[in-house]
Amino acid sequence: MPIEHASWVIPAIEEGYKHKDEILSVWEKITSYLLGKKSLIGITGMPGIGKSVLLEHLTGEAYERGHPLPVQPSPTSEEGKVLAPKKRIRLVTIPGQEIGARYEAATRIFEGKQPISGVLHVAANGYATLRSKPARSALQKRGVDSIQKYREYMLLQEIADLRRSCSLVQRSILKHHKPIWMIVVSTKCDLYSDDLDAAENYYSPYGNNEFVNELNALSESVGSLNFNWDSVPVCAILEDMEWAGHTIPSKLKSSQRDQLITGLLRRVDRNCAS
Repeated sequence: MPIEHASWVIPAIEEGYKHKDEILSVWEKITSYLLGKKSLIGITGMPGIGKSVLLEHLTGEAYERGHPLPVQPSPTSEEGKVLAPKKRIRLVTIPGQEIGARYEAATRIFEGKQPISGVLHVAANGYATLRSKPARSALQKRGVDSIQKYREYMLLQEIADLRRSCSLVQRSILKHHKPIWMIVVSTKCDLYSDDLDAAENYYSPYGNNEFVNELNALSESVGSLNFNWDSVPVCAILEDMEWAGHTIPSKLKSSQRDQLITGLLRRVDRNCAS
């Protein structure tokens, strides 16, 4: 069943929105069913893209009092569970770094005994975080000394990383006939909420660029009846971005962030029901 195209909308600011209560009410409804269909979902994306913190918001761990959020790229795969009505959904991140743990996790998740149901491929519209000071210094010395140049560089890295994820998906489909869907999660949208239309056009299945072409080529290679993809905006940690003395401010409120997270969670639930 094709994924229903999701329109990109930033929720209105609702100061009275009980984000924690609303999100936890979704999980309370979900966790009222302990038996049912199992679904395994892989979370892919390059280093610094926000996979771990997205996982912790989707599973609710980020809303636990005193729970520390990740500040460095994770070198190993991480897991979390979302229990949905008549389903059990397990989320697993694939490390972004080119290290042994990435290949071990990728092989285990995409070619293991349990077929993978779907993929959340995390992108960031060129705003992936580079936290290593030596790496930041080296990149700036190479002339990447403005946010525009930084985004151009990171968008190229996103495409290279997407190719690797598409290869994993293709191998899994050839072996298991799954996954049947992918959602491109365009994270860090608090940094580009004023220019959301351009980001939507870039990541939309109806776009015309190298990123979209990679995914359309994957759909053509395995058959559009066997695999469909779409994209949605989201954000997790609300933080400014600084590069080479320039700053892009975070412009969304926590209530807007939490509504986007809740929407993605519900969308995952719907896709697992198909």
